[in-house]
Amino acid sequence: MHMERVVLEVDNLKIVGVLHRIKKPNAPVVVTCHGMLSTKDSEKYLEIANVLTSSGINVFRFDFRGCGESEGNFTDSTVTARLRDLEAVLQYIHDMFEDIALLGSSLGGTLSILAASKFKLIRAVVTWAAPIFLKEILKPLKGVIPYKFIKDLENIDITGAAKEVSHILVIHGDQDEIVPIKNAHTLFKLAKEPKELKIIKGGDHRFTDPELRKIALNESLRWFKQHLVNQ
Repeated sequence: MHMERVVLEVDNLKIVGVLHRIKKPNAPVVVTCHGMLSTKDSEKYLEIANVLTSSGINVFRFDFRGCGESEGNFTDSTVTARLRDLEAVLQYIHDMFEDIALLGSSLGGTLSILAASKFKLIRAVVTWAAPIFLKEILKPLKGVIPYKFIKDLENIDITGAAKEVSHILVIHGDQDEIVPIKNAHTLFKLAKEPKELKIIKGGDHRFTDPELRKIALNESLRWFKQHLVNQ
């Protein structure tokens, strides 16, 4: 397995990613999308990359603008802006790989849904603790979350996007303290077949328990093997 640092330019900003490329020819790739305050280099995404590459799947993890190594101000890192970052990544990846999937956690899961509804090249999607009712979740946080971010949500139709997504595995912890579990049930109900809902007992928003995170990882791997590998 070879790791390659990648720098893309989006809106005159450098968006930094890492491609984990395995030696197997024609292997698929999973693009990971981190949450609002996370980065591509968190323990979670390093673990995801290790598990997937060990199972014959390439991985591309990257930092959205204003996060990690990528340029830009966090205050400008709205859903619309992050979606442009993800679209640029997908265009870059599509030049190298035919079979592409998305794995997104929290806000990264929301962005994965939005992207998959637009780009039919996405073969499979896995979300961890993805918010569908983002406005509702952020409403009590006005003054903490940048005004631009909340204002931008007026232009975002997450539930509408969810209706256009298929081949999706929805993973959520029943002890999620940030995104209520009803988000998972609604996403599952809205999405097209094939789809699956996996509620992990005891799981918090970040799946901080290593054993519960392992369950989420194994379920994700199973889904990708079923819908992405050797299709």
